[in-house]
Amino acid sequence: MRDNNASPAIPLRKDGSFSSSPMDPGSYHLLVQLSNSSGFIQKISASGAKLRGREISIGAGAEVKLNIALAEGVGQISGFAVLDGHSAPGAMVLLLPDSPENIDDDSRMDQSDSDGSFLLGSIVPGKYRLLAIQEGWNLDWRDPAVLKPYLTKALPLQIAPNDSKKLTLEVHAKVK
Repeated sequence: MRDNNASPAIPLRKDGSFSSSPMDPGSYHLLVQLSNSSGFIQKISASGAKLRGREISIGAGAEVKLNIALAEGVGQISGFAVLDGHSAPGAMVLLLPDSPENIDDDSRMDQSDSDGSFLLGSIVPGKYRLLAIQEGWNLDWRDPAVLKPYLTKALPLQIAPNDSKKLTLEVHAKVK
């Protein structure tokens, strides 16, 4: 998406290629919508533009060539949030990618239900950290300084294609 929320939709051809008319200079967020909900962007390369994660910055008059590799097999994590051996309803359950490059796209968040259960779906394969924070909903979780005290207690996870994990997650008290 662009900062002004105008994002062009460019359809794929049968051979997987695409092209567009010249676009205004600026930053765009790349998103691929597939009919198969288990598909995800695996890798992007670009010439003629700057690329950071899934954001592309296009200069005036630039001829841009993109190569977007897609893959299938998103994962999911389900389980229960517990505090002192009891179910912990209302906890913020947060899955963060090890790499901050695509934090907005690859993070997943849920609130534990009344029985402490949670479900995080459509997880792109990769390395993550999973944590649950009591009363964590007002935290600026995108700020590394805010998350630092929690990350030492986070559960490291590797999500493989089509992975499904079920686990019990200890809830941590909000740092004051």
